[in-house]
Amino acid sequence: MSGIDHEQTAEIDEAGRWLASLSPEQRAQRPAVPLLRERFDLTAVQACEAIAIARQLRSEVR
Repeated sequence: MSGIDHEQTAEIDEAGRWLASLSPEQRAQRPAVPLLRERFDLTAVQACEAIAIARQLRSEVR
C-alpha cells in the first residue's frame, strides 16, 4: 500500500479547484490557509497543497 489516502487527495484537489474559482476580490477577504482548513477540514500542509493546485489552475487559464 502506498500510504496515499485517495479520499484526502480528492479533498485537496476539490479545495484547490474551489479556491481557483474565486475572484481576486473574494480571495482577498480572508487568508487562504485558515479558510481552506475550516471549509474543507484540511491540515495546514494540505491547505498549502490546495493553494499550489489553485495557483497552477489559474496560471493554466491565462
